[in-house]
Amino acid sequence: MITVESADLKKAEDLLKFVPGGVKKAATRAINRSAEAAKTAASRALRKEYFLSNKAILSTIKIKRASASGLSAAMYRRMSR
Repeated sequence: MITVESADLKKAEDLLKFVPGGVKKAATRAINRSAEAAKTAASRALRKEYFLSNKAILSTIKIKRASASGLSAAMYRRMSR
């Protein structure tokens, strides 16, 4: 879980005060970028431990991306049929 300090949020608001919805846009993009990085890290860790191809791993990992109305992302494993 990632947390944001109120001082950091205030700083972001000050920097992006002239951009409409700037803080939400920046937060959404940062959350989604972090989720993709977590997906990559998970794939690397699994390939180090098990003899699996990157394609096989990435085809099962899905990400529910953040949006401006929902500032959270989730990574989950899609079960194979």
